[in-house]
Amino acid sequence: MDVQTAFDLLAAWGSWSHYVSVGPVVRDKCGSLEHRYEAPAGSVMDEDRRPRPVYVNDELGMRIEKAVVSLGLPHRALVIAVFVKMVPLELAGRRVGAVNPRHVMEQALQQVADRLAGLPDQRRTGDRGVGRVRIAPAP
Repeated sequence: MDVQTAFDLLAAWGSWSHYVSVGPVVRDKCGSLEHRYEAPAGSVMDEDRRPRPVYVNDELGMRIEKAVVSLGLPHRALVIAVFVKMVPLELAGRRVGAVNPRHVMEQALQQVADRLAGLPDQRRTGDRGVGRVRIAPAP
């Protein structure tokens, strides 16, 4: 699964827009290529409610820095914390396997699904089962 496909999957779950590259290609500590991505305003926020850079390694998988992801749902803004780290190539002198991007995305989507399943119904009592909010007639 490539990076764009992964974010397209997340977009299907909420208000994520396509991530765009905002920085040059840089080298990380392991010497592998890494691109800097940043979400549109409001999608990924840091503690000060500013857009947080998201770093994606196209060779080894994904590394999403500590991010708070807000999904735009019609009944409630769901806020989840995402902690996805890239496994380094060298750890204590021995080679370790790279993160499987598909597995990472499946885990992230499962977390979203679990949180959605636990949300209380936010509609008013009189609107349950209707499927949309009723507008009361003018007096």
